[in-house]
Amino acid sequence: MKNIDIGVAFKDNYKDYANYVVKYRSHPNSIDGLRTAHKRLLLMANEICADKFVKTSKLINNCIDKYHPHGDKMDETVSLLVVNGFLEGQGNWNTNAGLIKFKPAASRYTEVKLSELSKRLFFKYIDEVPIIHSEISDEPKSLCAMIPGCFINWKIYTVPGVGSKSTIPSFSLSDIISFIKRDFTGELKPDIGLDITSYDDEIIYGSGIGKIVGKIKYTLDEKKGIFNILQKPLSPHKFNYLLSKLSKLESNISFIDLSVDTTNLEITVTKDKENTINRIKEALTKEYSYSTKLIVFDIDKNCIIDTNCKDMIENTYNIYNQYRITSLQNRIKKLHVKKFENRILLMIKENIQNKKITIETEEQFINDCVNILKYDEAAIRVLVNKYTLKQMLNVKNDIDNIDNKIKETTEMLDNKHLITELDGLLQSWEQYILQKK
Repeated sequence: MKNIDIGVAFKDNYKDYANYVVKYRSHPNSIDGLRTAHKRLLLMANEICADKFVKTSKLINNCIDKYHPHGDKMDETVSLLVVNGFLEGQGNWNTNAGLIKFKPAASRYTEVKLSELSKRLFFKYIDEVPIIHSEISDEPKSLCAMIPGCFINWKIYTVPGVGSKSTIPSFSLSDIISFIKRDFTGELKPDIGLDITSYDDEIIYGSGIGKIVGKIKYTLDEKKGIFNILQKPLSPHKFNYLLSKLSKLESNISFIDLSVDTTNLEITVTKDKENTINRIKEALTKEYSYSTKLIVFDIDKNCIIDTNCKDMIENTYNIYNQYRITSLQNRIKKLHVKKFENRILLMIKENIQNKKITIETEEQFINDCVNILKYDEAAIRVLVNKYTLKQMLNVKNDIDNIDNKIKETTEMLDNKHLITELDGLLQSWEQYILQKK
């Protein structure tokens, strides 16, 4: 029997658990900007519902079975991906970030599929991403992200880790793309659902730690006395402060919560219009501040790191470009192989038709090909194993077409093509916004 110091045992076990949580559960990946659960759900969506809707429960169960053994309560995680445009949803989701939070219907009643935004943003060159062995099975070490996913449409992305907390701001996708086109220089203003009055440059270029200050966005129809409070990421205690201000005017106003469809709140002044409007304006002009701190998990260094928005965007984009170049180069190699095979197959076809190559036995056929065509025997055997005789006899002269594809693919290696991909990503996002409206 061995005596164990319970204090040491707890310390060691908690340390192991904390490292596990940081790596597999809490902080976003430094490359794709996604937490592990989000990444794995999107991976599974790419496998089973890239082009069709499936039950949300099927997506969750398959993800748990293959990638993510952490309980079956992932409905809210999926709903976040739907709200952010990474998944398309059908059914009663009720998940827009309005003033009152509604839960989606049970996963057996809703359906999802991978959005066009995600296909462009995360999966275009996913086959080039290195594979790692994770908790259950092999998976890509990250998604092939063009832009870190944590910066897009989350408003304020808060990640409570073990011993560390990451609070990441969101940005307009068009602003991020403009920032990239300016070679990662110039202004990059946070877009967290508030009317921003000030923010620290440290968030973008420095330590990643800073404050964002803003006011609630709203519109006012003076004649009708109707305020329309636009979407905002107010925390519960900040929202309660706003409600406490407005509750003093409860007898003079009526509320309509529009958060299910448009994430807005409509306030109609019913009594003492002029005075009540001024008091509501006063309540809505309060400034709210959010502190940010960018802490992400570096999968290559196997540790959490502090970073800033500029460095993270640039690093992700450069890694994406490396995957893109590797993919295009592999495509060019395959086209050259296809061109080589096509040339040999055409020669084989011609000599069979001229009866210079016999097809009585496989060995005789290979020997005739080697002697007449003067090609390596190993290369001929590869073709014999790859193509049937019928395919050889029906082969068409595609050499010019293959040459054109090689030329087109080679031109895509130019960095100018990256701009085209960025513009395509933005177009996909704009279409998503139009569909929501």
